[in-house]
Amino acid sequence: MNKFTELLIIIFIVLLPLGSLLYPEQSLSQDVYTFSVNWQFTVFQAILSCFFIYRAQSLFRTTFFSKNSCTENNKKATLGDTTNSGFFHKGLWAFLALIALLQLSYGLNLGAKKLGYPAINVILPPLNLSLVISLAIAALWEEVLYRWYGPLVFYHVYDALYKHTKDKKPWQKVLVLFTEIFFCLIFALAHLHEGIPGTVNAFVSALILRYTVYKTSSFIPGFIAHYVYNLIQFALL
Repeated sequence: MNKFTELLIIIFIVLLPLGSLLYPEQSLSQDVYTFSVNWQFTVFQAILSCFFIYRAQSLFRTTFFSKNSCTENNKKATLGDTTNSGFFHKGLWAFLALIALLQLSYGLNLGAKKLGYPAINVILPPLNLSLVISLAIAALWEEVLYRWYGPLVFYHVYDALYKHTKDKKPWQKVLVLFTEIFFCLIFALAHLHEGIPGTVNAFVSALILRYTVYKTSSFIPGFIAHYVYNLIQFALL
């Protein structure tokens, strides 16, 4: 697949949920949010996530990580220290990310109540096997797209554009910063239906989960933390 075509596809996919911004009265003003499982979209997410994971393996080996295309500093700048990738290390960061997500959610909910933000009533289906599977696929989709494959595609294009540039350092920091903020911001805006506190929570959560990827060189710890967090939230609601 052409790297620039791949970039355009990813941009289209991550921007697609922002269609609700065209109708701000529906995305920001609603006080009731009904959650339902759309199995057609869930199956689509599962299939595309598997393809993205497969595709990301190639990008991980060649984009800003191969010995021929970059330095060790570039590796750490874009994803993290690839030496800390053991089972215990990943498990520890999954646990730390989960605790951070729960603390963040509790703090923002408490702050929102004190500031007088109206609570959004969430209507949920019964917590059954169907919902559990759907939540797992949704968490996998978001982690792979926003925290793993998506950023790798961006870095893959940057690598192609600047592979003949002798001094990449001035551009590297700017491009890395842009990519990280872009995916965190788009992820947050996709949660506008949860109100301002929910949108802020999504943005900071994206930073936490992306940092987990940075520290583990894997999307799996973030996926586990994200999935368990969603299960806890649904159980409490």
